[in-house]
Amino acid sequence: MSIHVEYISDRRTRRKMIMMPQRQWEKFYSEHQKLQRKLEILSGIQKAMKEVKRVSEGKKKLKTLREVLNEL
Repeated sequence: MSIHVEYISDRRTRRKMIMMPQRQWEKFYSEHQKLQRKLEILSGIQKAMKEVKRVSEGKKKLKTLREVLNEL
């Protein structure tokens, strides 16, 4: 995806803002949201895998269903 952007700079030529066409922004933002959701899912899986490892090593005890339901 080719994105056309224009930069707005201050007097010292430091970039301060970006301008882009609305449609490109919407597509960019949509893709960003999808990647954010994917990252959240993958992070959750990674955390779960670490927990499984701790349980299999005997470093963590599993909760019973009753204990889980009591936490709700």
